[in-house]
Amino acid sequence: MSTNFRDASARHFEDAVLLEAQARPHNADHLFGFSAECSLKAVLVGMGQPVGPGDAPIGYKNHIDVLWARFQSFSSGVLDAKYLAYVPTTNPFASWQAEQRYWGRTSFSAPNLATHRAASDACYQLVRELILDGVF
Repeated sequence: MSTNFRDASARHFEDAVLLEAQARPHNADHLFGFSAECSLKAVLVGMGQPVGPGDAPIGYKNHIDVLWARFQSFSSGVLDAKYLAYVPTTNPFASWQAEQRYWGRTSFSAPNLATHRAASDACYQLVRELILDGVF
């Protein structure tokens, strides 16, 4: 296995956009969450957070609903303010759940799709900005 959080983030985001365009909001919403999660893990690894089995950053083996707040704690002492603006303190994924992948499509709605898409895109923009600036 070759873990590549940057590529996984882009892949999940691109697929989510396609699903959204095909009126498949449930899986699109889910993939926007996974894309954001992969972006933040890419930042953690890029900033030197040690990795464990599966190349996951040690201490950050969470999905985006929990990872968002944990990332805030990590990044506040490490990243400049211009980068922190990409990931605001209010967690847009607080109601997102990885377990949704098991639910029937009539069991939930995706009212936060636009919010999740925007937050996911912001997370990936953060990765690109850090790369362009030579931070990692």
